Amino acid sequence: MERRILKTEAGSQELEIEIEESEFESYYQKALNGVKKHVQLPGFRKGKVPTQLVKKHYGASIESDAIQEAAQAEFEKAVQEDEIQIINRPELINADRNNGVLKFTFRYEIYPEIQVNEFKGITIKEPIHEVTDDEVQEEIQKILNSHGDFENSEEIDNENFVVGVQLQRIDPESKDILEEHDPIDDNIYLNDDKIDITLVNELISRKVGEKVIYEVPHNHDHSHEDHDHEHDHDHEHIVYEVQIKEVQKLIPKELTDEFVKEYTKDKFSNVADFKDDMEMQLQKKWDNDARNAIENQIVAKLINDNPDIAIPETFIENAQKQLVQNFKQQFGAQMPNMDQIDDGPLMAEVRPMAERTVRWELIRNAIVEMEDIKVEDFDLDQLANEQAAVYGQDPEQLKKIFETNENIKMQILTKKVIDHVMDFAITEEVDFADLDETAEGM
Repeated sequence: MERRILKTEAGSQELEIEIEESEFESYYQKALNGVKKHVQLPGFRKGKVPTQLVKKHYGASIESDAIQEAAQAEFEKAVQEDEIQIINRPELINADRNNGVLKFTFRYEIYPEIQVNEFKGITIKEPIHEVTDDEVQEEIQKILNSHGDFENSEEIDNENFVVGVQLQRIDPESKDILEEHDPIDDNIYLNDDKIDITLVNELISRKVGEKVIYEVPHNHDHSHEDHDHEHDHDHEHIVYEVQIKEVQKLIPKELTDEFVKEYTKDKFSNVADFKDDMEMQLQKKWDNDARNAIENQIVAKLINDNPDIAIPETFIENAQKQLVQNFKQQFGAQMPNMDQIDDGPLMAEVRPMAERTVRWELIRNAIVEMEDIKVEDFDLDQLANEQAAVYGQDPEQLKKIFETNENIKMQILTKKVIDHVMDFAITEEVDFADLDETAEGM
């Protein structure tokens, strides 16, 4: 048997396998015997038909089966002996029998050889934020507000009010009510960041029964509009008459030791400790955001610095299918006819994301091999202890689960790759407010 690589390009390869007639004979005999066992012709018992008659009636079929069997067997032998990293189902694109020689040509995709460009010493923007006393107080105030009480009021004095309103769509010019639109009843907490500040300012200092005119900004989330028309008015001039139906003043809870004990279920017994913990939790959130921002920069930088990596189409298609499946799982409940949607447009839409995802995975795996990064026993111990502290489970039991979970191991490897790149990176501290402008790839 002889074999040769005809060509290799963009993650695909063609392999030609050549065997002599004498090597093919065993495959032919196997195919012939397989057919003979089942052949039944007039005058002969089943399985007792002479070989020449079997060849006369079924010769073409026998030879075709033998060629297919030989091609498959010889290809599998080549993959094993030459350690070919095939990643999809091979395609037999040619089978030729001539002058006592059989030639098979297969096309398939292979795991690409990845050469990652230099990644040590890249520049990373590190966002820094120190939590302030005002931030702590603002967060605590939200808690006090959410546990507060309400009392009826006639007038809106400030943003600490919940206002029951009725919104009626009106003509922008004449201000006449548009009867085709039903009125909408809603309750608005004026201190909610999602509420348009223009509407908030219009309502402050107003009383129950008064009406104001509210013009919806073009870029505003039309949360109070008729859902039947929500896709038709992206550039429509929308104006409401807003009538104040009810006003309730929010009376926040008072921050006392008793409230702290009740709210934290005796985790903290005084205001000072509660504030310290709130500061720590807020700082942890900012630090996590900083870590995510750095990770995003590193991934984007490595992807952008390695544009010539050949990505196997099979990998991209698999990533596309996973992204589409995730989309359907996330939005299926909101879209009852999701199963009837053609996947074609969705597959095309997610392809750029799929390509970036696969490119990052290939780069990550290459760095793992280049730098000999492994999941160590202490990695599993650390993760198990962290998760056990959060969920109140046995760390040893969690560790046993993690040891057999390949997804968990890959998450650990990914983190270790990011940490490894960070160890060699040049970091420049920036404010979070400046991150979007300065962080490459964000």
